[in-house]
Amino acid sequence: MPEKLLEDNLKTINPSVKVFTVGAVAYGHDQEHLALKLYFESYRADW
Repeated sequence: MPEKLLEDNLKTINPSVKVFTVGAVAYGHDQEHLALKLYFESYRADW
Protein backbone atom coordinates (compact mmCIF):
# COMPACT_ATOMS: atom_id res chain seq x y z
CA MET A 1 0.00 0.00 0.00
CA PRO A 2 1.51 3.33 -1.04
CA GLU A 3 0.42 5.16 2.11
CA LYS A 4 2.19 2.56 4.29
CA LEU A 5 5.42 2.96 2.30
CA LEU A 6 5.16 6.75 2.55
CA GLU A 7 4.50 6.59 6.30
CA ASP A 8 7.43 4.23 6.90
CA ASN A 9 9.78 6.56 4.99
CA LEU A 10 8.51 9.69 6.74
CA LYS A 11 8.90 8.07 10.15
CA THR A 12 12.66 8.20 9.63
CA ILE A 13 12.30 12.01 9.78
CA ASN A 14 9.47 12.27 12.30
CA PRO A 15 8.52 9.14 14.31
CA SER A 16 5.06 10.49 15.17
CA VAL A 17 3.94 10.98 11.54
CA LYS A 18 0.71 9.33 10.38
CA VAL A 19 -0.43 8.97 6.78
CA PHE A 20 -4.11 8.46 5.96
CA THR A 21 -5.83 7.43 2.75
CA VAL A 22 -9.02 9.38 2.25
CA GLY A 23 -10.07 8.07 -1.15
CA ALA A 24 -10.92 4.58 -2.29
CA VAL A 25 -10.71 2.56 -5.49
CA ALA A 26 -13.12 3.89 -8.13
CA TYR A 27 -13.47 7.32 -6.48
CA GLY A 28 -13.96 10.11 -8.98
CA HIS A 29 -12.45 13.57 -8.59
CA ASP A 30 -15.68 14.91 -7.10
CA GLN A 31 -15.82 12.11 -4.51
CA GLU A 32 -12.16 12.62 -3.58
CA HIS A 33 -12.76 16.35 -3.18
CA LEU A 34 -15.77 15.75 -0.92
CA ALA A 35 -13.84 13.21 1.18
CA LEU A 36 -10.93 15.64 1.63
CA LYS A 37 -13.29 18.51 2.46
CA LEU A 38 -15.01 16.43 5.16
CA TYR A 39 -11.67 15.18 6.49
CA PHE A 40 -10.20 18.67 6.85
CA GLU A 41 -13.31 19.93 8.66
CA SER A 42 -12.33 17.64 11.54
CA TYR A 43 -8.55 17.26 11.18
CA ARG A 44 -5.66 19.36 10.03
CA ALA A 45 -2.51 18.38 8.21
CA ASP A 46 0.84 19.53 9.49
CA TRP A 47 2.65 18.67 6.24
